[in-house]
Amino acid sequence: MPMFSVIVPTRDNENTLQRTVDSILSQTLDDFELIIVENGSSDATPALARELERRHDRVRTVLDGPLGAGPARNAGIDIARSEWLCFIDADDTWDPGFLERMKRLTEERPGHALYACNGRISYRRFDASVTSGVRHMFPHALDAPTTAWMSVLPGQVVLRADIVRRLGGFEHRRGEETDLWLRVLLKHSGYWIPDKQAVSRS
Repeated sequence: MPMFSVIVPTRDNENTLQRTVDSILSQTLDDFELIIVENGSSDATPALARELERRHDRVRTVLDGPLGAGPARNAGIDIARSEWLCFIDADDTWDPGFLERMKRLTEERPGHALYACNGRISYRRFDASVTSGVRHMFPHALDAPTTAWMSVLPGQVVLRADIVRRLGGFEHRRGEETDLWLRVLLKHSGYWIPDKQAVSRS
């Protein structure tokens, strides 16, 4: 059983999905499975997802999944086989060492339900941290009150699968990602590192 299940919800991402998947398959740690959940695309995304599954043993696809990023992620959670869940949108990327760094973090700081790193917003000539603030330039514990004021994208986070399932996964609502982070951290602890391992390109 792999350590990480990486879940990618995708809809009409024929121009960016390959780049996202390449960044996942190029990880220096290969202890993961990749689940692509296609949900209602009107372009060539379903065909690309099928081709990626055919070419790569670690890739599984769900076609015609539920509409919306949250429900699509939940469909991936339903079939995930790993202890840890990761999520990345189909127009974002990871640096090659993301999974290896997060694995090392679970070993260095064991016992948490959620781990998160910083990321970069990269668009044309614009480049900035996803999560800003002097405090977040240093490692620190995460709790719900702290995280409520942080900008944390799905690609920055690793969560324990059993806890996410117990909480019912993502709710289909505005701000559903932050809502899940907070529901996890209301009952469990988390840990933050400032390493910029995730890249948002949208």
